[in-house]
Amino acid sequence: MVWYRRKENLADPNPVSLLRHALQSGEQGKKNTKRRRVVVEKAVDAALVVAILLVYLYASLASSIDQVFLFPVLVVIGILLARIVFIDGGERRVTLGRMVAFYLTAAGILLLRYLVLGYPVIPLLQEIVLVGIVSFGVLYLRERRRVPGGTD
Repeated sequence: MVWYRRKENLADPNPVSLLRHALQSGEQGKKNTKRRRVVVEKAVDAALVVAILLVYLYASLASSIDQVFLFPVLVVIGILLARIVFIDGGERRVTLGRMVAFYLTAAGILLLRYLVLGYPVIPLLQEIVLVGIVSFGVLYLRERRRVPGGTD
C-alpha cells in the first residue's frame, strides 16, 4: 500500500485527495492531464460545497439547529469556494473578475439559505449591495494603484 501511494503521489491520506485521485483519468502521458486534474479538483470541491450546503439546509429545516453552526459551515464553504475560484493548477490567481465571481457566489449561497429558511430576503439584498459597492470600490482603487498606467 505504501509503495502504491508513493508511485501514485498519494502521500497525503486526506480523503479528498484520495477521491480526486480515484476520479482522475487513467491516461497519464498526455498534455491535458494537468488540465483534467484541475477540472477534477474543482468538480470535487464543488460537489463538497453542494453536499455541505444541502446537509446544513436540511438540518436547519428538519431539526432547527442553532445559528452557532452557521459560522463553521460558512468558513468551510468559503475555503472550498476560494479554492474553486482563485486557484488554477496550484497557482493563485486573484483578479477583480474572480473576486466578483466569488462574492456573487457567496451572496447567492446566503440568499438561498434565507429563501429556504423563510427569512425576509430584502434586508439581506440591501446589505449585499452595500457591502459589495464599498468593498469593490476599495479593491478597484487599490488595483488601479498597483497596476502601472492604471489599466487592467
